[in-house]
Amino acid sequence: MINLKQNQKFKKEYVIDENLTTDHIGIKVLSTPSMIALIEKSSNEFIQKFLDNKHTTVGTFIEFTHEKPLLENDRIIIKGKITTIEGGKIQLDIKVVKKKNKTIISRGKHHRHVVNKDKFINNLKNEK
Repeated sequence: MINLKQNQKFKKEYVIDENLTTDHIGIKVLSTPSMIALIEKSSNEFIQKFLDNKHTTVGTFIEFTHEKPLLENDRIIIKGKITTIEGGKIQLDIKVVKKKNKTIISRGKHHRHVVNKDKFINNLKNEK
């Protein structure tokens, strides 16, 4: 089911477009919810490469700082590292850095759990 190993790393680059920003302070900056969504997306896409088509991962825990603002059109790199694998539970350490000067924008921990897609969907349908 899973062919992922501890200490494996990934990087994913993004450009901050208008859809990822908020302007409630008078200037468009990366919103925290959008940053978290990119972290989850990057983590899931990386882990998915090691799973068969019957499995995927779901996020189960997030704990992140948001240390610096980013403007629209800034580029970021999300850097992740698998720290623990216990059965289907995967823990990652992640940093978000500004590509231009490597300033840390965010850092934290993210947990994902491997699930069988069909079982997951059936369980949700049966809860209705």
